[in-house]
Amino acid sequence: MGLFRKNKRSKNSGTDGEAILSALGYTPNGYVSDSKAMRLATVYACVDKISKSIARLPLYPYEVCSDMRKRIAYSDSAFEMLCFEPSPHMTRFNLMRALIVSALLKGDGFAVLERDTSGVATSMVFRPYDAIMVETEVNGEYGRQICQYWDIETNKIIDPSDMVHIMNFSYDGIRGVSTLEHARRTLGLADSSEEYATKFFDAGGASFGLLSTSEGRLNDGQRDQIRREWLKNFNTINGKKTGIVVLESSIKYQSIAINPVDAQLIETRQFSVPEICRFFDISPVMVHDLSKSSYSTVEAVSIEFLTHTLSAHLSNIELELRRKIYPPKMRRKRVIGFDTSAIIRSDNTSQANLYRTLGVIGAMTPNEVREKFSMPPIEGGDDAYIQVNMQKLSTAARVGVTTEETQTK
Repeated sequence: MGLFRKNKRSKNSGTDGEAILSALGYTPNGYVSDSKAMRLATVYACVDKISKSIARLPLYPYEVCSDMRKRIAYSDSAFEMLCFEPSPHMTRFNLMRALIVSALLKGDGFAVLERDTSGVATSMVFRPYDAIMVETEVNGEYGRQICQYWDIETNKIIDPSDMVHIMNFSYDGIRGVSTLEHARRTLGLADSSEEYATKFFDAGGASFGLLSTSEGRLNDGQRDQIRREWLKNFNTINGKKTGIVVLESSIKYQSIAINPVDAQLIETRQFSVPEICRFFDISPVMVHDLSKSSYSTVEAVSIEFLTHTLSAHLSNIELELRRKIYPPKMRRKRVIGFDTSAIIRSDNTSQANLYRTLGVIGAMTPNEVREKFSMPPIEGGDDAYIQVNMQKLSTAARVGVTTEETQTK
């Protein structure tokens, strides 16, 4: 049975082929392996920024009360796992970061759940992408669905309800697709430009050219001597590149190299940054490309990052955790959510305006606002306040009529 599964995995998942391509680096058609792609500064910065930003956000289980209000469920058996330590070998930060990195670079992130007697998950163990095989079957009502997971390393069969499966972009809802898979051609161009730049400057920059003399032909010994002198100064044979060659009076140098700016080398390398950022749906400013930014865009980039980049990832994780951690009978009264206030807290003006507005309309008490900033409560701060100099339009109209009648009399 194990042999059958191995053959089936090799045929369907394609991970064996990816391992071979990864060992080769990239193929002539522009394929870039995941490890090679991570050497590109922009790819590394995008993956690092997204994974760290999500991993550092507090994650809480919430209890949905009868009035539909949410309160943090401190007594929930999953509280410790979600907030601090999902397993004895990993913190919540490391686990969440590993899941996101795996989803972005491989297409899927996996973690196995262990439950208590009530059916609530109390442990979550990360599993590498290459260790998990997804087995499917055709359901007459819903079509092809996941029937079980197979952990190749431990040789265990895992029920879908016990496997947290964070999928990246997916065509079939069964396996995710790596972000790099859609960016192979662009990443190939970026990687080629990096290699060309390295070779270009290692060879002495614009040192390619012709050496000519007006004193007739040179013999083989003279040519070899001039070539050795040239390479000695412009190549890395002696470990140094002085860039200075003393020529005989009759020898002239004529450059035939393409200037890197004329060859659009610099432009190509800069162009690859926004192109790669588009695949990860992240602003170039977040990966320290400030070439087209201003002070206002830098100040607002955190809110943009949360709204356009992280929100989709957060919703994906929250919904997957809720339906896997809790049994069906408990899900109606439980919600799992990230606390994103840490991201937008850097924009002090927006934060102040938000809490001022909520306080004016009585939506938050002073102590609730203070709690957001980890400040102790104050006496009388549990009462909600509202401005008294506001009134309904109908009331203002009646007051106007009454004043007009008084003046007429």
